[in-house]
Amino acid sequence: QYEEGKMNYAAALVLNDQESLAKKIMGSATTSNPIIARMYLIKASGLVQMGDRSSAVREVQKAINMVPEFKSQGEMVIKAIWDGTLK
Repeated sequence: QYEEGKMNYAAALVLNDQESLAKKIMGSATTSNPIIARMYLIKASGLVQMGDRSSAVREVQKAINMVPEFKSQGEMVIKAIWDGTLK
């Protein structure tokens, strides 16, 4: 339960642009926990809605870097951002 709470806290930090502290809390620069990737996707979605596709792609790339298991899905999301099918 401690691990879950730690990851939820790290996810909140990611959502609030405090990635370095999130990594410190997690104890690693990478994780397999999907909640972390979800936080980056939430940020990316907001950026897409504002029309800032470049920043949205950067957020997805951060998700891929932090959650390596997310790579194939992340690449599909990036493609959807660039081709305009992600709304």
